[in-house]
Amino acid sequence: MEKTFTNTPEGPEGLLTGRKAIHIQTRGGIYSSGPMMEFEMGDRYLQKVFEFLGFERLDTVVAEGMDHFPKMIPEIMAKAKEQAAEAAREMAKLPVSL
Repeated sequence: MEKTFTNTPEGPEGLLTGRKAIHIQTRGGIYSSGPMMEFEMGDRYLQKVFEFLGFERLDTVVAEGMDHFPKMIPEIMAKAKEQAAEAAREMAKLPVSL
């Protein structure tokens, strides 16, 4: 029994359509900007996987720089929690099309 995707004559088709998710990730370094940006693979990978599976939307919240700025961890985490709550509020406003 197929649960996540099926093969069609046109190619694979995701079966998890109409779904939404929020990816919350922590990073020790800074990968959202600067010279390390091209090495960010985790979120880009998950974006493609969820798209393949048929998800309608995948938002990302990142708490990064925690190894670089250990004294700022409380601030970094507080900001990420705010962003996650806002992302959830915005996503909750969207209709679910299952």
